[in-house]
Amino acid sequence: MVEKSRSEYVMKNAAVSLIMQLVRNILGFISRTVFVKVLGAEYLGVNGLFTEILTVLSFAELGIGNAMVFSLYKPLAERNQEKIKSLMHLYARSYQVIGIVVAILGVLAIPFLKYIVGDVAYVKENITLLYSLFLLNSVLSYFFVYKKSLIIADQKNYIIEVYQQVFFAAQVLLQSVFLIITKQFIIYLIIVVACTFLNNFYVALKADKLYPYLKDKNTKPLQKSEVADIVKNIKALVVYKVGGIVLESTNSIFISTLINVVTVGLYSNYKMLVNIFKTVGSQVMNSVVASVGNLNASGTDEKKEAVFNEMFFLNIWFYGFTAVGLCAFLSELVSVWLGSKYIIGFDAVLAACVYYYMSNMHFPCYTYRTTAGLFIYGKYVPIFAAILNIVFILILGMNFGLAGILWASTISRFLTYEIIDPVLIYRRVFHKNVLHYFIMYITYSALIIVDGLISYRIAAYITVDGFVGFLLRAVVLTVVFNIVFVAATFKSNVFRSLYMRIDKMVLKKLRRNKKAKVRRRLSMVKKIKRKVNRILRNANEKRAARRVIKLEYCVSGGNKSKGETNNEVILLLLAHSLEKGMGLPTPRVGFGKEKAENLILQLEKYIAENGDTSRFAFVESMAILDAYLKYSVEQHCDVELLIRKFDKIRTVTTFDNVKAGTTVVLSMSQIYKNLNMESITYFLKSRHSIRSYEKKPIDDDVMYKVIQMANLAPSACNRQPIKVYWTSDLEVVAKINQLIPGNEGFEDQVPNWALVTADRLMFGVTEPMQWYVNGGIYLSYLVESFHANAIGSCIFQIPAVHPNTQKLYEIAQVSKNEVIVAAVGFGYPTESNKWLAAERRSVEETLIKF
Repeated sequence: MVEKSRSEYVMKNAAVSLIMQLVRNILGFISRTVFVKVLGAEYLGVNGLFTEILTVLSFAELGIGNAMVFSLYKPLAERNQEKIKSLMHLYARSYQVIGIVVAILGVLAIPFLKYIVGDVAYVKENITLLYSLFLLNSVLSYFFVYKKSLIIADQKNYIIEVYQQVFFAAQVLLQSVFLIITKQFIIYLIIVVACTFLNNFYVALKADKLYPYLKDKNTKPLQKSEVADIVKNIKALVVYKVGGIVLESTNSIFISTLINVVTVGLYSNYKMLVNIFKTVGSQVMNSVVASVGNLNASGTDEKKEAVFNEMFFLNIWFYGFTAVGLCAFLSELVSVWLGSKYIIGFDAVLAACVYYYMSNMHFPCYTYRTTAGLFIYGKYVPIFAAILNIVFILILGMNFGLAGILWASTISRFLTYEIIDPVLIYRRVFHKNVLHYFIMYITYSALIIVDGLISYRIAAYITVDGFVGFLLRAVVLTVVFNIVFVAATFKSNVFRSLYMRIDKMVLKKLRRNKKAKVRRRLSMVKKIKRKVNRILRNANEKRAARRVIKLEYCVSGGNKSKGETNNEVILLLLAHSLEKGMGLPTPRVGFGKEKAENLILQLEKYIAENGDTSRFAFVESMAILDAYLKYSVEQHCDVELLIRKFDKIRTVTTFDNVKAGTTVVLSMSQIYKNLNMESITYFLKSRHSIRSYEKKPIDDDVMYKVIQMANLAPSACNRQPIKVYWTSDLEVVAKINQLIPGNEGFEDQVPNWALVTADRLMFGVTEPMQWYVNGGIYLSYLVESFHANAIGSCIFQIPAVHPNTQKLYEIAQVSKNEVIVAAVGFGYPTESNKWLAAERRSVEETLIKF
């Protein structure tokens, strides 16, 4: 069975989660609409209040889930079934205890219900019975949920999503039907209990099927140190999340006690709509949590921060946009959906949207905190936030009502989570100052505010009433906001990084399509072979012509009709095949005669098409052919016909045969004896990437020497497909400085630029992307050649698909047949240069014997 890659799991989890969330949102609207129309706002308030109470009571579970998933990452990666069984056995017992504790606490809370709920004369059913059904629904889930955590830790959350959606759809359908028929809230709750139980039960069965070893009762107990680590993490998480629960889930209780339970119901409608957008964003972000965990275990600080910045950027974009949209249209949507009597004041809406924005912007910090295992650090932050929240609610809630309660949560969160957790992440994970984060946060938040005001003012020009008007205003705000946001950020490093990451995902599909094209081209080659066999009669000429045609086709990439055949490449390939045979210690007598015939045929064709006989490919082919023919004569081979054809070619060209026919025999022991390995090692170690140069151009003569040395680089079949475009013109250099990715901050430092290109037509259809391999080899020689001539240099990657790449082609007038492999900034380095003392990876990590 082939294992999926982490990226495939991320994509699958994200895609399934988004689809399921879309369906869940639609079903949620249907369920809430039926509930409100049948039972009214009073029952809605009771429903929301009891949900919040049980969320508070569930603090007994806090920490188990996250600690469980974190502990399972490593044994799952190592396929350590014994460790997984031991952990799951521990978690099963833990959750059984939790279920019992929650049940006891829930029962103990019953005498206090009348003080929390207040006057509920309009509710026909017994409040204690209703609450007991809520409690039963919560308690039952604890006896199965631990197996769900194993599926999540194994990056298969999409399975959970499908099961949840099936049972949620069944729940909504049954609830809606029975509410309309019976108008009984108790039946509504019984359906919730049944569907929740069945969902967890079937997920547990699926886990047993996926991991059959879980049924094995023979489990080894965990070591005391392992249990101690887990318990330590759980304790820290309990402390951390208790505060979070109090902060997030006590607002409804305070709204009920300070205002009334009806307001709880009104606010719950807004909260449901806000949570739709919160959940959509979190579904996508949760898909990368496992990958971030792996990165925190093995990546560099720079890579960790780069991914963090990408997550932060996506969060600011999505949650900033949705916060603006919710603030502008939330009440209008509720009015269209349920009616104007369900609207709350704009001050409360604004507070809710600011809290929504701030709490979700914390997701990157929370993800890095949990996946890096920083459970014990900053664990008291939520406790402080909860205490501040209660204090501010008592002050603001009594004076400003619902808006005051919501602003209290916003202020308390800002003073704790939003300041302390970033400091913790930057200090413990990135090992750098947190100032960059706060500057980034403030800058982007200011952009969101300005962008939101512009978008709202433009959308407000549409004055059409009703649902159509709401829809038009929402569309206009969406378009304007995102245009402004992209225009303001598209030049930033993080935008470019995300663009290139998405670009890679697209190119992956294109590569699959390219493989299909290769198969079609190979099929065309077979057809060409059959045609040549029918047309040509002479056996020797037929074999020669067939090989040449096949070679032309492969080199041209199957585009013969477009005239893209590169005759020089064919010459080099044929000549190289003879050269390899000549290089053997004792070449086989009579070898390569057919190849020599093919080469002569191609040389004749090259001349007939007015090819430049002074070019390297022609001269090299003639020299190798001359050496081959002389060797064949020495071995008494019959090559008279080939010699006559070769002499005929020489008479119509100015071929200089000074080096023709010579074979150099090297004494390797003498070569190695003359090498000074200490000097070579020092030379290689002394080269660094330079970014600080003197404002001085490189002379043409010096550049000639550099390229003369760099041209010693080996290439496939000695094709030498590389060209170097360079400039020291101040105006041109200034333009290029602005176009090179990764050159930000050094735009005024580089005095000379070189673009290293590779001719794609020098490679056949069976050699995709080999131009990058040859280009990489040449780059190594080039920078060492610069170094040997006391010239500093720095290599910059050039993306194949990037808006600036086309501009580089135009500035340097690079042929479309060539691909820019990389750019090299170079010049005479300043006397004092600074670079990071980065160590190279150890030999043990690089060298793998098999």
